[in-house]
Amino acid sequence: MVAAAHESGGECHIGVIIATGTNASYMEDTSKIKYGLSKAIAAYNYPEMIIDTEWGGFGDRSEADYILTQYDKIVDSRSEHPGVNTFDKLVGGKCMGEVVRVVLEKLTRARVLFNGKGSDALFQQDSFPTKYISEILRDESGSYVHTRDILGELGIDHYSFSDMLLLREVCVVVSRRSANLGAAAIACVLNRVRKQNMVVGIDGSTYKYHPFFDFWVHDKLKELVDPGLKVGIAYISLINFITVR
Repeated sequence: MVAAAHESGGECHIGVIIATGTNASYMEDTSKIKYGLSKAIAAYNYPEMIIDTEWGGFGDRSEADYILTQYDKIVDSRSEHPGVNTFDKLVGGKCMGEVVRVVLEKLTRARVLFNGKGSDALFQQDSFPTKYISEILRDESGSYVHTRDILGELGIDHYSFSDMLLLREVCVVVSRRSANLGAAAIACVLNRVRKQNMVVGIDGSTYKYHPFFDFWVHDKLKELVDPGLKVGIAYISLINFITVR
């Protein structure tokens, strides 16, 4: 929030990070804080307080079970900390590539992809880093230069044009879901705070370097934020700012 406020030359009401994981902080009216900090609140003489949401842990108590797919469950079960940081794994970049790889492995074993002929690399855990998603989606329509390079790195040389199309579509579906879930979390905070002229600062490697992630977040926010709060978008330096008027 401090960095975003400095970059924007004004205030920042909500600060969001979408990198390997995700988190957010926001300005809350002190009068609305009813849980946990009663003694501290009594001595706090300011109208607002910064809240660290730690929303990366959302879902650790099964709140997000209805969102989880069979692929998410496989990735989580093999992760360093199963059952922990559920929302981080759904939104951030740390697990995004592995979710794509697990989907590709299942499609290959079902003979839907690569005529059923995978590779040792494709079937190896964590062999498909999230950067592959960004590189594949940067390919211009019909070129598939990066896609071919990545398939080569995975040891796959037996693929068709339709295989490349399906690979790209899997990358789109998985990463767009991450963007949509991130936008949903931001919208929840915006709809809670409900102030005019709010500024949201969003930063992080996944948000910045994925070629469509920022657009998808903004697009979904327009759908989810209360219609009474109009969303305008401005770009400043390396941090994206969303101004809600």
